[in-house]
Amino acid sequence: MISKALLQKVLDKDINQLKITRNIVYYGTGLHKTRGINIYELANKCKEWAVKSKGFILSKLIMFDTYTQWQVVVKQENFEEQFTADTEPEAIFKACEYIMEQNDQK
Repeated sequence: MISKALLQKVLDKDINQLKITRNIVYYGTGLHKTRGINIYELANKCKEWAVKSKGFILSKLIMFDTYTQWQVVVKQENFEEQFTADTEPEAIFKACEYIMEQNDQK
Protein backbone atom coordinates (compact mmCIF):
# COMPACT_ATOMS: atom_id res chain seq x y z
CA MET A 1 0.00 0.00 0.00
CA ILE A 2 2.29 2.85 1.22
CA SER A 3 5.91 2.47 2.22
CA LYS A 4 7.46 3.78 5.39
CA ALA A 5 9.86 5.88 3.30
CA LEU A 6 7.04 7.66 1.46
CA LEU A 7 5.06 8.16 4.67
CA GLN A 8 8.12 9.78 6.28
CA LYS A 9 8.51 12.18 3.36
CA VAL A 10 4.83 13.09 3.15
CA LEU A 11 4.35 13.62 6.90
CA ASP A 12 7.90 14.97 7.37
CA LYS A 13 8.42 12.78 10.45
CA ASP A 14 10.75 9.97 11.46
CA ILE A 15 8.61 6.86 11.50
CA ASN A 16 9.70 3.62 13.13
CA GLN A 17 6.46 1.59 12.82
CA LEU A 18 3.81 1.21 10.15
CA LYS A 19 0.59 -0.80 10.31
CA ILE A 20 -2.39 -0.61 7.96
CA THR A 21 -5.81 -1.86 9.05
CA ARG A 22 -8.86 -1.31 6.87
CA ASN A 23 -8.94 2.44 6.16
CA ILE A 24 -6.50 3.61 8.83
CA VAL A 25 -2.72 3.83 8.62
CA TYR A 26 -1.10 3.64 12.06
CA TYR A 27 2.44 4.90 12.43
CA GLY A 28 4.84 5.23 15.31
CA THR A 29 7.08 8.25 15.76
CA GLY A 30 8.76 7.18 18.96
CA LEU A 31 8.26 5.26 22.15
CA HIS A 32 4.53 4.88 22.80
CA LYS A 33 3.62 7.57 20.26
CA THR A 34 1.39 5.78 17.77
CA ARG A 35 -0.92 7.85 15.63
CA GLY A 36 -3.47 6.98 12.99
CA ILE A 37 -4.56 8.70 9.80
CA ASN A 38 -7.47 7.91 7.50
CA ILE A 39 -6.27 6.41 4.22
CA TYR A 40 -8.16 8.99 2.14
CA GLU A 41 -6.72 11.89 4.13
CA LEU A 42 -3.26 10.38 3.67
CA ALA A 43 -3.83 10.02 -0.09
CA ASN A 44 -4.73 13.71 -0.22
CA LYS A 45 -1.56 14.61 1.70
CA CYS A 46 0.43 12.53 -0.83
CA LYS A 47 -1.10 14.48 -3.72
CA GLU A 48 -0.23 17.77 -1.99
CA TRP A 49 3.35 16.53 -1.40
CA ALA A 50 3.74 15.62 -5.09
CA VAL A 51 2.50 19.00 -6.27
CA LYS A 52 4.08 21.32 -3.70
CA SER A 53 7.48 19.78 -3.16
CA LYS A 54 8.10 17.96 -6.42
CA GLY A 55 6.18 19.98 -9.05
CA PHE A 56 4.16 17.05 -10.37
CA ILE A 57 0.48 17.10 -11.30
CA LEU A 58 -1.66 14.08 -10.42
CA SER A 59 -4.95 13.61 -12.22
CA LYS A 60 -7.33 10.72 -11.66
CA LEU A 61 -9.76 8.81 -13.77
CA ILE A 62 -12.23 6.06 -12.94
CA MET A 63 -12.33 3.23 -15.48
CA PHE A 64 -15.33 0.91 -15.63
CA ASP A 65 -14.82 -2.55 -17.05
CA THR A 66 -16.15 -5.53 -15.17
CA TYR A 67 -15.22 -3.66 -11.97
CA THR A 68 -14.10 -0.17 -11.00
CA GLN A 69 -10.45 0.73 -11.45
CA TRP A 70 -8.69 3.98 -10.64
CA GLN A 71 -5.99 5.44 -12.81
CA VAL A 72 -3.68 8.23 -11.68
CA VAL A 73 -1.66 10.11 -14.28
CA VAL A 74 1.57 11.80 -13.17
CA LYS A 75 2.60 14.77 -15.31
CA GLN A 76 5.58 17.09 -15.24
CA GLU A 77 6.66 19.21 -18.21
CA ASN A 78 7.17 16.70 -21.09
CA PHE A 79 6.76 13.65 -18.88
CA GLU A 80 3.70 11.46 -18.25
CA GLU A 81 3.29 8.12 -16.46
CA GLN A 82 0.11 6.19 -15.54
CA PHE A 83 -0.65 4.07 -12.48
CA THR A 84 -3.71 1.84 -12.08
CA ALA A 85 -5.19 0.24 -8.96
CA ASP A 86 -8.47 -1.02 -7.52
CA THR A 87 -8.79 1.93 -5.12
CA GLU A 88 -8.07 5.64 -5.44
CA PRO A 89 -5.61 5.78 -2.50
CA GLU A 90 -3.68 2.78 -3.81
CA ALA A 91 -3.28 4.40 -7.25
CA ILE A 92 -2.12 7.66 -5.63
CA PHE A 93 0.37 5.82 -3.40
CA LYS A 94 1.79 3.97 -6.44
CA ALA A 95 2.22 7.26 -8.29
CA CYS A 96 3.88 8.96 -5.32
CA GLU A 97 6.18 5.98 -4.71
CA TYR A 98 7.30 6.35 -8.33
CA ILE A 99 7.87 10.11 -7.90
CA MET A 100 9.90 9.48 -4.74
CA GLU A 101 12.04 6.84 -6.47
CA GLN A 102 12.68 9.11 -9.46
CA ASN A 103 13.74 11.99 -7.23
CA ASP A 104 15.97 9.74 -5.10
CA GLN A 105 17.85 8.65 -8.25
CA LYS A 106 18.75 12.25 -9.12
